[in-house]
Amino acid sequence: MMKNLLFLLVCLFGCSMLKAQNPPTACSDLFFSEYLEGSNNNKAIELYNPTTSDVSLDNYSLGSNYNGTPYWSILKFPQGAVVKSRKTYVLILDKRDTTKVNNSLEYPIYDGFQVWDTCKDRTTGQVIKDSLGKVVFCIQFDQFGTTFLPRRGAKYNDFLDLQCRASAFVTPVFSSQQRTMYYNGNDAQALFKGTQPDTINLTNVIDMIGVYQDIGMVSSDGWKDWRGRDLTKDRSLIRKREIKNGTGLVAYVKQDTFRYNDWLSFSDLSFQSFTSHTCDCDPQAPISGRRTCKGELIASSNEIPPIDFKVYPNPASSGNIYIDAEGLVSEVSVINLMGQIVDVQKIPIQSESIQLTLNNINTGIYFIKIKTNDNRVGVRKLIIK
Repeated sequence: MMKNLLFLLVCLFGCSMLKAQNPPTACSDLFFSEYLEGSNNNKAIELYNPTTSDVSLDNYSLGSNYNGTPYWSILKFPQGAVVKSRKTYVLILDKRDTTKVNNSLEYPIYDGFQVWDTCKDRTTGQVIKDSLGKVVFCIQFDQFGTTFLPRRGAKYNDFLDLQCRASAFVTPVFSSQQRTMYYNGNDAQALFKGTQPDTINLTNVIDMIGVYQDIGMVSSDGWKDWRGRDLTKDRSLIRKREIKNGTGLVAYVKQDTFRYNDWLSFSDLSFQSFTSHTCDCDPQAPISGRRTCKGELIASSNEIPPIDFKVYPNPASSGNIYIDAEGLVSEVSVINLMGQIVDVQKIPIQSESIQLTLNNINTGIYFIKIKTNDNRVGVRKLIIK
């Protein structure tokens, strides 16, 4: 209680000097378009340039506000870095050193060969669900003594390759002087404009993720939505396409809250959209976009990228299955190996997680095809035994 009171007093007297600040006008300046706070130091920040001109990052810097305190760590972008018109720039914490594989905190950032599946409690073996009862999926770990390391497999998954999505890697070694990209879910991120970041009056903050000097972050591990779901801890955030500018300063002294309605929130394994952002500032913007690690943009103005989802149990001993997708499922079809549709079910109450009893299903191999409310389609194999 005294600790929280102390920080409140610091905020009241120290933050009272903050000047009112208006956010940039629509489509006029850089802003955060994507954020990743993942496990094992998988950290990434994406900037988007909504303007019609290329923008040099020499006049910008990235700041991290530590645990709701007044303190900032500031990082300059690599010299000469540029964000092209209506393109993105992705900054990733440089944890590529495979010689440190025996230290779970220093495990190299994901390269696509990690094994992922349903998360299970390490003690009970029970499937882990979030506060809404939704099954959680995560990288699988193996235990070596007291150390847990992500399990690697022979199969490559593009959507798990974070390394290939970097415009630049920074800060391979942590230090107390340079901890900007070593943020956790309770550390606010800010984009400063100007050759010298103003960390006192904060007049040149043009965008934020989180809230500056939010005293709740002293004891919390991150911001949450009104239902209590994590927003910034072990999450990936994507700015909604209708957002056209940064927030400016968002500070606790004004009783501001994290503006999570501006963002789409996904698990920390959902970072395949990094390097491609869809914004209404671009009249030619596709419905959505995703760049594969080979560099191709697999979505255009008339092409919609597939939806990733999981179906379980798989193999299943009956027609009772669960589907968990990164989108609202509106329809599920079952297709046999002859290409015949054997079952189609419309989902009246659309949800990311659904339970189904399939009809006309015998033992064998099938394909599950789902469709979401934004017309994305995904296909997975299902075995009924």
